[in-house]
Amino acid sequence: MGEFIANTGAFFLLLGAVLIFLIFLFDTGIIKDKNVFKLNARILIYTVVIGMVYYFVIAYMKNTMAGKTNIFDFKAIFSFMGMDNMIRSFENPSIKGGFYGVQMPLYPYLVNFIGGIVFNKFCGTAVFLNFMGTALGMSALFNAFKGTNAYKLFYVLILPFAFLLFTPMGLGLSFGLAGLGALAFYNNKKSIWIILGILSVLINKFGILFLIPLFVDTDTVLSFMKAFKKPLENPYIKNSVLYIEIMLCAIIMFLVIGGVK
Repeated sequence: MGEFIANTGAFFLLLGAVLIFLIFLFDTGIIKDKNVFKLNARILIYTVVIGMVYYFVIAYMKNTMAGKTNIFDFKAIFSFMGMDNMIRSFENPSIKGGFYGVQMPLYPYLVNFIGGIVFNKFCGTAVFLNFMGTALGMSALFNAFKGTNAYKLFYVLILPFAFLLFTPMGLGLSFGLAGLGALAFYNNKKSIWIILGILSVLINKFGILFLIPLFVDTDTVLSFMKAFKKPLENPYIKNSVLYIEIMLCAIIMFLVIGGVK
């Protein structure tokens, strides 16, 4: 219970910092459109809810497989795909150890610095950063492809392996920076795109995906989405796609987390 209370306190401190930053953006006029602000707030809430569902499903699976895992023990919950080694690097980051797996050196140092501020809750901080990073990435994508309904976020975040965005491995944070970089690219702010892209790569090797806007423009994506818009307006097709995605994601989660030895 003590671990739960400490991690909850750390989460609220970090969330307070995020909310203050959002208010600052709105008050200074950087975000001017109230509707855009409301959309981004809604995407943030949706993303966090989906992430929490993922977390408790992963925790349940670990409890079922191990039998003794504390549902609030981050180190025990995230002990698959080498994340246990990654978590250990948060407390004692090093340049050499920073290249473990898909991790890059900036990530453990960043988690160590922020986690040190909030009661030395390093793993909880990593989880929080990836939750916020995923929300940032989704907001950036939805702003880049204007007119996209927020409910489509569910179809994106229940794709196979999407649950890894909410783990401490840095994918979510890297995705957020790459998504924000894509938004900058499409708004002809190439210097910001390059900076965010470099940061994305320094956090996770998959950050190299920040180069995607070089090969895919918004018109191509919107045309692709329009091709599927009419079929998906049929509730039977839409629900079938949703159920298939959930089933595939559940199977892959089971296999990745340790269902097959």
